[in-house]
Amino acid sequence: MAITLSRMWSYTVGGRPHVTRGQPVQRLTISRTLSGYDHDPNGVRWCGAAYVQAYQPAGASRPPLVLLPGGGLSGSIWESTPDGRDGWLTDFLHHGWPVHIVDPPERGRAGWNPYAAPYQTRPVSRTAEEIWTNFRIGRLGAHRGWVDRVPFSGTRFPVQDIDAMLRLSGPRWPASTEIAVAAAVALVDQLGPCVLIGHSHGGFAAEVAAARPTLVRACVLIEPHGTLAPPPAGTGPQLLVRGDFLDEDHLDQVPVYRNLVAAWADYRAAATRAGVRVDVLDLVGSGITGNTHMVMCDDNSHQVAALLSEWLDRCIGPRADDAA
Repeated sequence: MAITLSRMWSYTVGGRPHVTRGQPVQRLTISRTLSGYDHDPNGVRWCGAAYVQAYQPAGASRPPLVLLPGGGLSGSIWESTPDGRDGWLTDFLHHGWPVHIVDPPERGRAGWNPYAAPYQTRPVSRTAEEIWTNFRIGRLGAHRGWVDRVPFSGTRFPVQDIDAMLRLSGPRWPASTEIAVAAAVALVDQLGPCVLIGHSHGGFAAEVAAARPTLVRACVLIEPHGTLAPPPAGTGPQLLVRGDFLDEDHLDQVPVYRNLVAAWADYRAAATRAGVRVDVLDLVGSGITGNTHMVMCDDNSHQVAALLSEWLDRCIGPRADDAA
């Protein structure tokens, strides 16, 4: 089914000017035809801005849906799957949502400033082995895991196309959460009433929702590990999504999730005490097995997107006065 857009555009939001001083002039070779160029790094640069690609379906009546990617990933993770299927961008447009895809500061098409904290520290970049394990695609061990590409039995991740996933992974600065949150808050202030979907590190969407409870009408947290401080009273409804391979047999292979599973339960309990609604979509408990940490890439991604859209409509319903 074709999608008719009334508008497609991009913009930047958030951040602040940063002044660099005391750095030596650098003599650079810019290209084969431009050498001996003196670059003075002292002066004003921007730091902490996010890049946003926005899509407005014709006649849409729902509030904007903001997609926040996980750590080391850019907004491209929402556009298509590693095996070339339409991504959640297309799914949510079909469901009638205006979609704003975010590249947080330092990711994708968002800029970064090497002279401002935290970018003066050394970034980290995931290996294929780390992605294989931490995204819960397959087991640890050279002969059971990445080298032989033996996935968990029943996985829905398109293992044959994992190289496309690896090409999307970029460097990340572990101390950049505060900057990412600030840019997302600035985005919400600019958009007005909206819905957030945050994946993994993008679970800092919960902090954004807590900071702007009257503007974030609902929030979907997909296996979050971003800031999960107890939400204050008045925060809108939230949905916490968890996939497969989180039972005891698999947690021994992906131990990082042992703490995360407990953190999700603690977060929901704290939210309940504050009077904040946090529903849980346990895909396995719903009879949907095989989903990895990268649920938006799995072979049933369209099905999961439909479940999220249905939950959002039940919580907030489409309202024409909230359209972007």
